[in-house]
Amino acid sequence: MGRTKLIPALIVSAVILALLIVTTVVTNSNKGNKTNTSEGESYLVALESQDSKKVENNLRNPETTKPETTDPQTEETPTDKETEAPTKAPETKPEETEAPTKEPETRPAAKPDNNSGSQGSLPAGFYGSNQSCYLPYDVDSNKASAVVDKLTAGTISTKEVFKDTLFVGDSIMTGFSDFELANKGNVIATVGAFLKPHLENNLDTVINYNPKYLVLHYGLNEMSEDGQIMDAFINNYTADIKKLKAGLPSTKIIVCGLMPVKQTAVDAQKRLKMVGKYNERIRAMCVELGVAYSEDSQLFVDNGDLYTKDGIHVQRPLYVKWINYLVKEMGIY
Repeated sequence: MGRTKLIPALIVSAVILALLIVTTVVTNSNKGNKTNTSEGESYLVALESQDSKKVENNLRNPETTKPETTDPQTEETPTDKETEAPTKAPETKPEETEAPTKEPETRPAAKPDNNSGSQGSLPAGFYGSNQSCYLPYDVDSNKASAVVDKLTAGTISTKEVFKDTLFVGDSIMTGFSDFELANKGNVIATVGAFLKPHLENNLDTVINYNPKYLVLHYGLNEMSEDGQIMDAFINNYTADIKKLKAGLPSTKIIVCGLMPVKQTAVDAQKRLKMVGKYNERIRAMCVELGVAYSEDSQLFVDNGDLYTKDGIHVQRPLYVKWINYLVKEMGIY
């Protein structure tokens, strides 16, 4: 009986002890949960506050804003700096171009007015240029001098000298036949002839003639103060000479510069003051094409008393002097 009563008491005690343990565990568990939640909430609040402050600090800190290239304000700075260099560069460019702009100022010093067609280095009362000849071929000076000596002595005629020479052009060229200095068959020229269409119309005739020397003179009649007209003249002259060179590969082509004109001629026709400018263009054309350019302005100036009244054309004695020059300097022999 005693043992039977002891067992239930022990069971009751165990149950009570178990209840106490469970109660303690539950209470501690609730207390732990409440503590963790409170700490978590405080951490989240602190984190949010910290992040917002970090963002604010980044916006105010220039060291953190510079890499932000997507910010329009940060893009303006480099573009401004990039445009500063180009704006400074043009300031030095005018200094670099000062040398070329000074060159035209020195050119007229050698030949004061040739570019404008005025007197230039020629004596007062004459308009023209004073350029050197251009020879793309060799001249036997001894042989040329011998021919000039024969002409001077009268042992040979100019017609004999020019038997293989063809003179083509305007009234200046007609003088060779008018003064009987060359056979009429050696002259294809017309008073008042213009380069276009005179030379163009006679290209086949000239090529078929196949002369040893071809002497050309154009520009007197078409001369103009209009730059476009001068350009057209040079362009047409260039095209025709190219055709002549192609058709006459063995012919020595000699382009004559315009002889100086007197003041009386310019007074009557103002356009004639452009002689010097036309000669410069003609010579440049000859150099480019590789054909001879003949200019003997000093010869005509020195014999100004042999000009006709119009101040443009010259008399027969000056033609004779001119022939001696052509033979000796241009190698027509």
